Parts: sequence; C-alpha cells; structure tokens
Amino acid sequence: MVRLRPKHWWFYLAAAQGLRRYDVLGSWRQSKRPCMQVSQRRPTSFAPEGREDGNASRKDAFHHANAQREAAARSRRQELVSAAAPVYEELMASLGRKPGSPALRQALRAAGSEVADRDARWLAKQLTANYAAN
Repeated sequence: MVRLRPKHWWFYLAAAQGLRRYDVLGSWRQSKRPCMQVSQRRPTSFAPEGREDGNASRKDAFHHANAQREAAARSRRQELVSAAAPVYEELMASLGRKPGSPALRQALRAAGSEVADRDARWLAKQLTANYAAN
C-alpha cells in the first residue's frame, strides 16, 4: 500500500474524485448504478483552499483509458467464450456434470489455449450460465 503525504493526498483525492476505484470481485461487470458523465459530476473540489483543482483533463484521460481497457477485455473474453464452448461441451459430456474452472482450464491447456486462472473462473461462470439458460 502506498502512503501519501497529506499535501499529496488532497491532489490524489481531487484527481480520483468520481472515478470507480475497483470492483471487489474483480470482474468487468457494469456497476449497478450507471457511471455519471464528466459533465454531470459535482464541481466540488477537495483540494485545500487556495489551490485549484485543474485535474479535469486528467479525469477525462482516466475515463478514456479505462473505457479502452474495458472494451479490450470484453472483446478478448468474448473470443474466449467462443473458443471454450466446444471444450466445455466435451467436458460436460465426459464428466456428466458441469465442470469447474480448474477442469476447464486444464482442458483448454490440453487443447492448446493457455488461459489465466481469473479468466478460467469467469469462463466457467459464463458457460454454466449459458447452458443453464438453454
């Protein structure tokens, strides 16, 4: 954990105001409450008196970079779903039950696709939900 000095803390707080810090579960799900646009945010500044905020352009840059990373992750995961669906079906047929993420990851590795543990957990959850809906 990084500890900030008090004078730096106010600038960090002003720069990160209104930004989504993290999702506890680490997924890219949309938050339950829609994120406000930059123009809709409160103009309140947490900077000490006599200091200007001046970080609006940095906030816009943060939002833009986060949106690009989220879109890249979403498209990468959609490709993973299409590649993992046949492997998941084979596992369901051979095991006679829904496979968990370790079995899915091992089967994907055997099929020639290296998948991170986090993505394997997400895939197992998505594919289980897709096949439960059908």
